[in-house]
Amino acid sequence: MESIRKAGSVLLFIALLAGFGIGCGDSDGGGNGTGGTPQGQNYDLVIQNGRIIDPLTATDRMGGAVAIRNGKIAAIEYQAESIQALVEGAARVIDAEGRVVSPGFINTHTHEGIIQESMPCFVKDGITTWIGGNCGFSEYPIGDFFARIEAEGIYNNYASLTGLNTLRTEVGLGEFDEAAPDQIPPMVDMLAQDMAQGSLGISFGAFYHPGCTYEEMLATAT
Repeated sequence: MESIRKAGSVLLFIALLAGFGIGCGDSDGGGNGTGGTPQGQNYDLVIQNGRIIDPLTATDRMGGAVAIRNGKIAAIEYQAESIQALVEGAARVIDAEGRVVSPGFINTHTHEGIIQESMPCFVKDGITTWIGGNCGFSEYPIGDFFARIEAEGIYNNYASLTGLNTLRTEVGLGEFDEAAPDQIPPMVDMLAQDMAQGSLGISFGAFYHPGCTYEEMLATAT
């Protein structure tokens, strides 16, 4: 077992996200925690002595320990004997005294231009998932953008919407132009292609493209 070390940041956040789901391992109760009997278990990481906050269960409690196995929470314990068993079965232990241990936060309003320079700062604030493509603007095609940032490496989980203003630009429309009837179907097709590559859906920013019509928004939203 590695020696216990102090976490370096002011706040320590545990983000165990598969896509957007915060996973918990199998649990059969006991130990005044969520992990059942921890004796003899092997964990990749145990975080102890922090302030554990879990909005899902309204938990806000000091001095427990969170055990992680295969990227998921396997146990949360608060009793001294149970915590010691977690620590003894861990490959790595972090002492989070004076820090917060919680699920990662989700930033639902991100713009792609600030990803690389801003992500390290946001991670230190506990943000582990970003949603981009807001206000009607996004990278297109989204699959190429996902491939690029994956290759470059990012600190966070990332997902994106497809911006209607971006689609308008792709079919040759300016900010104040209204779409002709034959320009709307190509935008719908491009949105469908983006969603097949992982886009979460459409975002609108009519304030930035005053020429955007109700017909365009209805067609891409349905």
